Amino acid sequence: LNCNINLKQSIDDLRCALFLTPTLCGHMFHREELFVMRLGFTIFMVSVLMFVSGCTTAITATKPFERGTQKGLNISQVSVKALPASGATITLVAALKSAVLQQLSVKGVVGSNAKLDILVANAVIVNSSDRAFIGALAGSNKLDVTATVKSQEDGKILAEFDVKGDYNPGGFGAFSNPEISTAESVAEALIAEIYKY
Repeated sequence: LNCNINLKQSIDDLRCALFLTPTLCGHMFHREELFVMRLGFTIFMVSVLMFVSGCTTAITATKPFERGTQKGLNISQVSVKALPASGATITLVAALKSAVLQQLSVKGVVGSNAKLDILVANAVIVNSSDRAFIGALAGSNKLDVTATVKSQEDGKILAEFDVKGDYNPGGFGAFSNPEISTAESVAEALIAEIYKY
């Protein structure tokens, strides 16, 4: 019981020191104590906002590959375009194409030639200055695309995917290009999904 009373008293003391004047809670805090308590609380909150991060890429195969097709599929051509109302910039489109080509080069698949057409449907990118000031609270970078894999030989659609990227680097996003990092995140997940078998 005494432990619970002490804990409650400590919480009350912290509330008084952070939000109220030293005399409103029936205690008299010294200025130094108030400063240290407020500083500690501020550092804690800034740390939370800066270091909280998360990344999810949801991919739905609207037209899956026929079984085993992607094993011998060499995607040698990549096209990336954006809908006019998508909010995507030229930089983002170029970054997405570059990131996809990079991921494909790592796979190094030899086989039937195919083409990957990507259409950006929605893009919301938080700029670095906003990310620096409020970290994770600035919101997520969003990149939604549709990806179509076609045979180069006859143009036949081999597979189609809806991709919804949600990338929140927290305060660390202030130190990187948000368009490039978001494009890389989506590209990595998409190519991994294409060659998943």
